[in-house]
Amino acid sequence: MGLTHPELRARQYPHELSGGMKQRVLIAIAIALRPALIIADEPTSALDVTVQKRILDLIEELRQEFGTAVLFVTHDLGVAAERADRLLVFRQGRVQEQGQTAAVLQAPAHEYTRRLFADVPSLASIAPPAIVRKAEPAIVVNELVKDFRFAGRGGQAFRALDRVSFSVQRGTTHALVGESGSGKTTLARCLLGFQRPDAGQIIIDGVDFTRLKGEALRQFRRRIQLVYQNPFASLDPAPNLVSGDRRAVTQL
Repeated sequence: MGLTHPELRARQYPHELSGGMKQRVLIAIAIALRPALIIADEPTSALDVTVQKRILDLIEELRQEFGTAVLFVTHDLGVAAERADRLLVFRQGRVQEQGQTAAVLQAPAHEYTRRLFADVPSLASIAPPAIVRKAEPAIVVNELVKDFRFAGRGGQAFRALDRVSFSVQRGTTHALVGESGSGKTTLARCLLGFQRPDAGQIIIDGVDFTRLKGEALRQFRRRIQLVYQNPFASLDPAPNLVSGDRRAVTQL
């Protein structure tokens, strides 16, 4: 399934795996029984493109070898176009259009299908450069290092971040791109103060974030906010979204 160090991963808990790793474990469990039908509900939504291809290739091999039927439930039109024999376009509980994939893609009959295809992002559409005033960077990351040690590896360190350096100017958008398990989430957790780097600096608005402790750290964290990868596992089911003070009542 593309997991590095599988013996180590088998002994880890879910919270120790990245989102992509957890999804690959779920796919492996589903494939293990060689089912007659695989319902793949967004099977690769949290995976990078290289791992996504390996997963889809594996499902395709299973389909060919055992005659398994596959139903892809996906918002990724690229996956649907490449992997599906037939395409059903769904909206508000109704099938808007269906047919051979190539026919639907080349000549969509329904207006909703045409709008859907028109909204697909393309690498040909490059974001224009942001126009900002010259100023000090909002964030400077300098030579950041983060190691993890696992008992299963005899105390040997695994380097998740290796001397990472970059800066982000105010008013600009930066993209951090990499495969699942490449260290993206570890870097984000260090920027949020959830994990302490083993070396290096994180300068935010001129303040060395890595040196803050106690109340100063808690107050400074308010200046950095995170949009989580998985909303289903991130929102507490106990309180409603309007009144957090109802938590005690809803939990009783």
